[in-house]
Formats: sequence, structure tokens, C-alpha cells
Amino acid sequence: MLTLVKGEEVIKESKSLEEFEGLLNELFNKYSIKPEENAVFVSITCPDDQSSSVLSYIITKNKYEKDRSKHFLVYNRSVFGGVFVPGYKTFESLIPAAHHIPKSGKNLVVLNFTHIGYEEETGEWGKFIRYGHDHASPSCGAIVTLYSLIKEGKEMVNDEDLRELGIFLRNIIMEENIKEMPRNEHVLHLTLNAFERQSSWLLEQLQHLSKKEKINILYIGGVEIDMDKKKEFNDKILVKNITYIEAGKKIEKIL
Repeated sequence: MLTLVKGEEVIKESKSLEEFEGLLNELFNKYSIKPEENAVFVSITCPDDQSSSVLSYIITKNKYEKDRSKHFLVYNRSVFGGVFVPGYKTFESLIPAAHHIPKSGKNLVVLNFTHIGYEEETGEWGKFIRYGHDHASPSCGAIVTLYSLIKEGKEMVNDEDLRELGIFLRNIIMEENIKEMPRNEHVLHLTLNAFERQSSWLLEQLQHLSKKEKINILYIGGVEIDMDKKKEFNDKILVKNITYIEAGKKIEKIL
């Protein structure tokens, strides 16, 4: 069971994108990771391109120093809500990423962020104002929509990925007895629970991948908070788990 947290505490605990960049650089130095030289990124995020500011920011700010025309090598694994559904998504779908690593290296940097909107003026969760709009809309749209369907006892959608995500969320809602809360904090609580449960499964899968492909994996996971788009790159990152897996053997839990 995940302890209920207040939205204000989540905002306070979260990092700016600049602070997250600093954390990333510290980890790269610690494990001698050099993107494009000996590593490749794996991005496990929602298909919603406005919920992947963390990846966009990293690519924009950290182009390869010796050749400014290059971007980080990135293998994208798009899953609704950024949730790698336990029992449904497995490490086999990440094997191609291992084959993208430059020949001189053996490192994967896995960024895994589910996401949630936060409307700054009202303090409401589960929606934010997107670029070019003057009103807020759902984020994560999949999680918010599925939550409503589950609470209303309606049938799941036909899309296979969304249906599996819906079953996963329904189990969380029932087990955690998630109910309506002020400022839609129930959506925040559901999102945090979804991350925690899928993250445990994903780390198991990454250990299998690391062992099979004989590679090192730096996993960084959490929740990206989509802030109103009054300016570029103003989202926040709640880092919940940092784990280093060395060739499927040594596992170092950093956070």
C-alpha cells in the first residue's frame, strides 16, 4: 500500500528539468556513461508528446559535444500513461534497444516516467493547459478516462493496450479503495500507485535483459508532472527510483 501524499508535498519534492539534468550528469560520471559513445537511451513514456518534456529537454540540452549535429541515440517504447503493464509487457520488447548500443559500449539508460497534469491556478491534478490552448485537458488522458469508466462500471475500450492498462488500474482502485478527493488528488494517488507497481515489474524485466544481453542498465523512474504550458520546459520530475544493474549480476539501489 502506498501512503497517501498531499499534492503540495509532491510538487515540493519534485525537481525542475535543470535539477534533473544535474542528477543525470552525476550518475553518468559515477558509472562512466557517455551517450553516443558507450550508451543508448531507452525512453518508456506515454505516446502523448507533451508529456515527454524530460526526454526533449535532455536531447536539446545535451547534444554530443564533439559534433553538435548529433542527438542522443534513443529507443522509444511508447506505452499508454508511461506504464509498463506487469505481466503484459516483458523484457523481450526491449531487446532491440540493446542492439542499438554503439559497439564500443554496453550501457542502457532507461528513463521510465508515467505522467500527470497539474493546473497551477486551481491546484487540480489530472489536467493541464497544453501548448496553443487556453483551457485545461486530461493528462494522462488514458488514466483519467479509464478511471471514469471503471468508476461508472462501464466496459473497457477495445484497444488491447488500453484494456490491459484498464484492468491493471481497476485492480489498484479496488485494492487501495481509491475514492474521489479534493482537487482530483485521487488521480495523483492512482498514478503514483501505478508507477510503483509497474516499476517493480519493470526492474525484474530489466534484470533479465541485462543478464541475457550482458549489458549494464541505469534505470531512472518516476512521475513527470505536466505543468501549464505558459513557457517551454517548465514541467517537474518526481524521481521515485534509481537502480543500477551490472550485467545482470550486481544490483545497486540508489533511490
